[in-house]
Amino acid sequence: MKLVDQKGNQYFFELSTEERSVLFDIVGLYPLSPSPRYGINRTISDNDGDTNEDQALLEEALMDYRMEQRQRIHKLFNQNESSDNWQQTKSGYRLELSRVEVEWLLQVLNDIRVGSWYALGCPEDHKKPSLDESTQSLLPYHWSMDACCYFQMVFLSVTLQS
Repeated sequence: MKLVDQKGNQYFFELSTEERSVLFDIVGLYPLSPSPRYGINRTISDNDGDTNEDQALLEEALMDYRMEQRQRIHKLFNQNESSDNWQQTKSGYRLELSRVEVEWLLQVLNDIRVGSWYALGCPEDHKKPSLDESTQSLLPYHWSMDACCYFQMVFLSVTLQS
């Protein structure tokens, strides 16, 4: 994937068929972040509220937010419908995104990457597991972390250049 053109706040990326497929697979994982990682933190002086009720409100707001993001993802990455953002080319695909869409995709990819990290048990270092039966179920999380990193680096390099 590479940036092939920029016109103002519009970016044009070229992706191979395989890169497009991986990007579709990755964003299809959203939301991967577990809800428990977000929690209400009260200090001793915060005695006036019910922490459990506040936590329930937070989780409901996060669920609503994730549903909205999921709908945006579906609109941009639905393979069954035509999208103004995607054009097929001789070498693969061209993706047109605004700066706002690039920044939004960075957030989505980061949520997926962090969710994968949590699913792996929050490892200190990102090492590939050995390929035995006990770690087979973790391989998709390693894969998604690496794939998210790849796309994040491309999108970050674009936002930092402009």
